Amino acid sequence: MIRLAYQTLRDTRLRTLDHDSLRAGAWVYAVCPSEEEIAWLKERCGLDEDFARDALDPFEMPRYEVYDGVVYFFLRFPLEREGENITAPALLAVTPEYVVTLAQERIPAWEALFADSTTIVSEVPTTQRTKFFLYLLRRVVDAYTASLNHMQRQVQRYRTHPRHLTERTIDIFVHYENTLNEFLSALVPMSAGIDQLLRKAGVPLFEEDVDFVEDLQLAVGQLLERCRAVLKTTQNIRNAFSAIATNRLNLIVKRLTTLTVILAILTVVTSLWGMNVPVPFAEHPRGFWIVLALAMAIAGGVGWWFAKIRWL
Repeated sequence: MIRLAYQTLRDTRLRTLDHDSLRAGAWVYAVCPSEEEIAWLKERCGLDEDFARDALDPFEMPRYEVYDGVVYFFLRFPLEREGENITAPALLAVTPEYVVTLAQERIPAWEALFADSTTIVSEVPTTQRTKFFLYLLRRVVDAYTASLNHMQRQVQRYRTHPRHLTERTIDIFVHYENTLNEFLSALVPMSAGIDQLLRKAGVPLFEEDVDFVEDLQLAVGQLLERCRAVLKTTQNIRNAFSAIATNRLNLIVKRLTTLTVILAILTVVTSLWGMNVPVPFAEHPRGFWIVLALAMAIAGGVGWWFAKIRWL
């Protein structure tokens, strides 16, 4: 699917165009394009076919390329799928005439520009290609920030009450660790790409554009630090849960061992008086109760001693 949008300084909202009305300054938004659409992007927009196919590779990593007068910024976008946070590849390209975005899946933050024409995008016309390119990149950073905020809130909920953790919670934390590592692997090369952009590699930047890119660079740097901090917190909480679970297991084993010792005393006493040899109290009318009282007294004494040393 390919959608076209166009907006000038005088417009207050994005205007959609059909393929025959493509004009310079338009935004070309492609999602899971077919072979014919990839050929159209190559012919009409000047997009390199190999780079276009790279953007559809689910394992493509962020990078910054300038080839044949076109700037290619590969990135990974945070998405939520079936309750899990993942990242998906996407491409931001600036050609001499258009801004082109290409992805295998729908990007919510970019899709929203078509659904909500009253957003701040009205202040960033598509005809100002560099500013619009930076604006779309900013929405990617904002999406990472929103996802990280959600995970950080969930982690903080359990940080103050580690004893309330369950195995289900630990499974969630393991998922968070995987997601945070995936975020880090996407944000680090993205930060490097923004550094290249700041050096004006392929994209002409005015003074206000430089300020915007520096803000982006700062925002990504803060995201990286927050990702590392939240990742460390989740690991510490998971380690705390492991320590608590081990301690609980040790207590259970200790108590079971203590009970085993007490029961073993009763077993020894009854075994001794159960042998087919003459034993004390064998002919006594209350011999059974005397032996039972003796066994209980010994077991009770051992139990009292275990309780005194806090093994029970």
